[in-house]
Amino acid sequence: MSIHDSRLLARTLVTTVASAALWSQAQAAPIGEIIVTAERREAALQDVPLAVTALTAEQVENLQITESEDLQRIVPSLHMFNNITSPTNLSLSMRGGLQQDASLVVAESPIGIYVDDIYVGRLNGNNTTLSDIERIEVLRGPQGTLYGRNTGYGAIKFISRTPGETSWFDATAGAGNDEQVLLRASLGGRISDSVTGSFAAQWKEKGDQYTNFAEGVETGDEESLALRGKLLFEVNDAVDVTFSLSHTDTDHDSLQLTFGSTPGDPDNEDQFTTDDLVFPTGEFSNSTPWGFIGPAPLTDRPQGETKQTIAGLTIAWSINEDTTFKSITGLVKTEDFFHTDFSGVGVVQGATVVDSDQFTQEFQLLGTTMGDRLNYIAGVFFLNEEADQQFGWNFLFNPLSGSLIDTDVDSVAAFGEASFKVTEQLKLTAGLRWTDDSKDFDFLFVPAADPDNPIPIALENDSDEWTPRIGLDYQFNDEMLGYLQAARGFKGGGFSAIALFSPAAVGTYNPETNWTYEAGFKADWLDNRLRTNLAYFFSDIEDIQQNATVVGGGFEFPVQNSGDAEIQGLEFEISAAPVDGLNLFLSGALLDGKYTRLNEASAANAAQELYGITAETPQTPDYTISAGFDYSFDFPTELIGDMTIGADYYKIDDYVTSATNDFVASGWDTWNAFVAVDVADNFEVKLAGRNLADDFIITAGSRALGGFISLPPREVMLSVTYRYSE
Repeated sequence: MSIHDSRLLARTLVTTVASAALWSQAQAAPIGEIIVTAERREAALQDVPLAVTALTAEQVENLQITESEDLQRIVPSLHMFNNITSPTNLSLSMRGGLQQDASLVVAESPIGIYVDDIYVGRLNGNNTTLSDIERIEVLRGPQGTLYGRNTGYGAIKFISRTPGETSWFDATAGAGNDEQVLLRASLGGRISDSVTGSFAAQWKEKGDQYTNFAEGVETGDEESLALRGKLLFEVNDAVDVTFSLSHTDTDHDSLQLTFGSTPGDPDNEDQFTTDDLVFPTGEFSNSTPWGFIGPAPLTDRPQGETKQTIAGLTIAWSINEDTTFKSITGLVKTEDFFHTDFSGVGVVQGATVVDSDQFTQEFQLLGTTMGDRLNYIAGVFFLNEEADQQFGWNFLFNPLSGSLIDTDVDSVAAFGEASFKVTEQLKLTAGLRWTDDSKDFDFLFVPAADPDNPIPIALENDSDEWTPRIGLDYQFNDEMLGYLQAARGFKGGGFSAIALFSPAAVGTYNPETNWTYEAGFKADWLDNRLRTNLAYFFSDIEDIQQNATVVGGGFEFPVQNSGDAEIQGLEFEISAAPVDGLNLFLSGALLDGKYTRLNEASAANAAQELYGITAETPQTPDYTISAGFDYSFDFPTELIGDMTIGADYYKIDDYVTSATNDFVASGWDTWNAFVAVDVADNFEVKLAGRNLADDFIITAGSRALGGFISLPPREVMLSVTYRYSE
């Protein structure tokens, strides 16, 4: 971070806090309390000794968070960029832990994803379309004790609206530029004396955001259908049963990559930045010839479809007023297909078909004893996933190769955690989890030149680990909480499974572990009109798993244990309600990452020889910052009620995109805004815009392949919503 950037960020922080303090002298409503389940039981956000970002349904709406990737703009240290394969797949990173090959059935996320407490292990389709969401919780730091596998850097929880006593009906219709259409509806309420239910449906589409010059057509179409149903059975005073079922189906023109080159470095010998790139076909465009069909499942042009069904059954039994038993059963079915041009000009094209079936079962026992001084949770968890995947590759408009993957994963765990109030203000928390992952992997490489002689590979990768957590928190008063904690994160070993020219890159990589030490301070000030939540963390990571690009005799994209790393950062979330109707927020992170040891065979270690630089840890920008507001006021007419205006701004410093260290994405920023008006008693008219500057923002890409990923261009939508409740 430059001195100028540091001073600018510091001034922004000071100005926001000072302004909020001054304005709060006026009459104002306090910042509302948010109830979260970050520790597997309900508690106020400000009483939870963890770094948690919690967003209510209203905040999700005002911040235009319509799918998972939008969370990056709000949550400190979280990055959710489109994977190079499909608009429905995201590459996740948080606090330096990342996973970039999100299209593979063997790819494991460093951040646990949960939909209504159902763990979703597959990253295909992880760019979740958000419909009828009640709350989103993002937990930062290792969550291995309570949440388990692959939560070494955090967890993201999507909680849908649960039906209750209140009946409601909401409906929205919207239209915008680039052929945008939005139709959604939700209704819920009591069905009988013991049953409540809800149903929600959403249809979204857009298109013509990109131009294909080779075919002379507009492209980039996306169509998405999301359905969700929920039933709550109140069996008796002690037992509740909740059944949920959701389904999403997205059709698209695949991810549109723009061809870029660095003519200033014709031999590709230097590290390059976004500013060095030249795009011969222009911005938001490519030049992909159609009709060159290669090995199955390649088709005649880039396209794709992702389907995901999630079924959950939760049984909660209140054994007595202090003890609850809970059973959570989940089924996740994922089907994913895409054909993508990775070069933007048709040179490297690949396609895949994924079929994954996941079953999970968790039992929990939660209790309180010793006069509410001791809270505890204990449980067991089981996961089985069976998945297969087929690849086909086309290179220089000729069939290149195909491959078949078959994998079977079993994971079992036992865990427990207890919190003991040493005094009324001081609390000690300790927990421990044991996880055992067993993975079988069968791979078949089929060269196009000799399809009758495929090359089989069979591998196993088993690992088990203990992940403890210990913490202290101190409640200074009703408005201030400080905490210290140490927690261990764990991510099991896995398989490299991308092979274009030969199966040489197929193999195993080892588990990754990290110890994270964290200190946090949460406070509400000025009669709850100003909230400041701060967290400092230091992570000591061993055998960090990272994706690499290796060029030499063909392209290889292995996952490697690059070595050891240290990541530290300061995260801040500041919000204020200085006057009635006005809400302000400022959030972000200051990060610093470095390798402390590099494996000689790793792509990160090769950066010194290839580019004459010392490798940096990927996706750890010096800073990210997000700021925004919304302001509601009464419009002085009978027909028009409240009017709300809002805007948010996001800025990210430059960052190395991958462990290869060849590409540094230049820092970028984006603006979003909306204005909404209540009409009559039940209607709202809203005009909303994203990327208002219409900037061509490159987030990632590969000079070796030629294609670069951009955020969508400016999107503007006008919508009308009807709301009814009783």
